[in-house]
Amino acid sequence: MNPDVLFFLFLLLAFISLLAVGRRQNKPSKKPAPRPSDLSFEASDELGVPVETRPRPAFAVELPRYYHDVRLTLLVRDPEWLYAYWEIAPDRWEAIRHSYGDLATYDNICLRILELSDPRSHFDIRVKSLVGDWHIHVGKPNTPYYGILGLLTPSGFLPITVSNAVMTPRNDISTLGDEEWMMVNDYEQRIIERIGAIPFDATSPSFYDFEPGWKGD
Repeated sequence: MNPDVLFFLFLLLAFISLLAVGRRQNKPSKKPAPRPSDLSFEASDELGVPVETRPRPAFAVELPRYYHDVRLTLLVRDPEWLYAYWEIAPDRWEAIRHSYGDLATYDNICLRILELSDPRSHFDIRVKSLVGDWHIHVGKPNTPYYGILGLLTPSGFLPITVSNAVMTPRNDISTLGDEEWMMVNDYEQRIIERIGAIPFDATSPSFYDFEPGWKGD
């Protein structure tokens, strides 16, 4: 056989082999998709800080139950409620028992709430505790109050400590309709005093009605 024909046949076979290999590589794979359990993902436990590496405090800090004091604090909760907390330290309670004898009992520990404008208007709450807190319904907006922690005995009320004074806020729209404008100088104050018909403390003179024919001084 002619050598040129043999060489041509060899090239043709090589070309056919290359085409077969290329088709085999481009053919889509029939391998099944991986199951969810086979996928690699991060769980919440893996994303969090490992327990053994979390910083821990050297010691636990606990708030003391007593501050070795005698106090009563009054706070405003809303227009009709107050909040009180108090403390009578054990060592101070022993001194109170030494002073009042059998009258100084837990059952006699009482919280008295008074109106600042009328001390005769008051009510008592038997709290029966050296340390505690209480939500108090007063039902009077825009009213000042204060409290007294003491002993309510058959012979009367024995005060131990007095609280701060508080004032319940309003529960309606303010009756003050004019703004409070600052006086810049004494000249403006003299002008208002000269007008006379307008109260000196009025902050919006236009709110006042004048009689017909009024022209000032």
